[in-house]
Amino acid sequence: MLKKNIYLLLCILGLMLMMLFTGCATSYYSQGHSALEEQEYDTAIKNLKLAIADDFYNVEAIRDMGIAVYHKGNKNLAQKFLRLAQTRLTDDPVIFYYRGMIYEEQGQIDNAIKMYSSYADVSPLNSLRKEIESRLLVLLREQMKASVKQMVDMEQALDTQLLPDDALAVLYFTNTTGEEQLALIQKGLVDMIITDLSQVESLTLVERARLQELMDEIGLGMTGMVDESTAARMGKLLGASQVVHGTILGLGDNMLRIDAGLTNIKLDDNQTAEKVTGSMKDFFHLEKDIVFEIIDMMKIPLTFEERQAIEKIPTSNLLAFMSYCRGLDYEDKGLWTDAQFEYQNAVNIDPAFNAAQTGVDRSQAFSSFTAVPPEPTLAEVTQKATKTKKAQSKVTKKKAAKKLASSSESPLGSRLDRTAQTVSAGFIPSVDSRKPTTEEAAPTFGASPDLQINIRVPLPLK
Repeated sequence: MLKKNIYLLLCILGLMLMMLFTGCATSYYSQGHSALEEQEYDTAIKNLKLAIADDFYNVEAIRDMGIAVYHKGNKNLAQKFLRLAQTRLTDDPVIFYYRGMIYEEQGQIDNAIKMYSSYADVSPLNSLRKEIESRLLVLLREQMKASVKQMVDMEQALDTQLLPDDALAVLYFTNTTGEEQLALIQKGLVDMIITDLSQVESLTLVERARLQELMDEIGLGMTGMVDESTAARMGKLLGASQVVHGTILGLGDNMLRIDAGLTNIKLDDNQTAEKVTGSMKDFFHLEKDIVFEIIDMMKIPLTFEERQAIEKIPTSNLLAFMSYCRGLDYEDKGLWTDAQFEYQNAVNIDPAFNAAQTGVDRSQAFSSFTAVPPEPTLAEVTQKATKTKKAQSKVTKKKAAKKLASSSESPLGSRLDRTAQTVSAGFIPSVDSRKPTTEEAAPTFGASPDLQINIRVPLPLK
């Protein structure tokens, strides 16, 4: 009996000690977390060290230690703590955010893009999303520049026979009229053609922004791009086996003629489309005619849905379109404030011009970009994450009530589908996206073909 009582007392004592130590660990973590929110990083590190020493599996303490160390300037050590915490907290948006900032500051653009993209995926309603999207846009453009430069540097070693058969590049149509107005239309025309051809499921389009980066890299102007040898070289450097090129001619009395050609680099084959002629006021219909001529030359059968999507006109207002073209030109020159003004003017003229609204958002993102990302406090990030959860909860309740009120509602749709109906569509696409987003996408950062930076893997060497 005595032995049993002693054993019982030892068990109780052990339990009390365990509770005491656990209480200390919890207390240490609580104090460390509070200090971190108050930006008292030295105090936070001191308490978080004790919390981790008492419980090596306290992943929240490990995460907070990474954040505290980051704010103290030790980026490498912070990355190690955050990476370790992420093995258990796989969907923690705070970890994605801080790891992305560290990678960006260290110049590891690919990894930063991956982390920021993951952040947008796990926190679709987070109020930091716009800032994340802005940084993604700029980083993707930087990644694209590096990719283009790499292709130019290894040009002699590229094997054209390894170019993807479905890859298509659209070059700027050479303006032979000498009119400045039509010179601006070159970029808008290519932008529209890429948007329309991206509706074809069997094609992968090279983005206009990538074309512009290549032209800047090799010092090629807006003229002299029609000859077949130049088209073949551009296609090779853009990673496209087929290249569309052409000319814009003035016929007097405000009449235009647009000629288009198609070069298949792998087959060394060149085709010429039927010449399209019309007045300036019919420009948007002329563009559609050119697109269908290109598709005919490629002998691609279209589905009803593809044809219907191509026939959609983004704007019927020529003044709005001209402002949009000027916006593209300013953007290519890095004049983001001027670009934003022109894009906004296009939206004011035609509020339904989605591509112009995308241009406004894009130019705002680039004009407000700072080379070093901001350092938010943990309280700011976690507060925004809390708001995300509350917003998602409200969305779920609202959708559930709507479903009860309407028996005709479709049973399809996951939680992501329901969220997507509330959030504006068009997350920043990942680096391996197959093709540009269409004109029908909502006007967010990912909704324009020249935004979706399609980074291609460098071609194998000969």
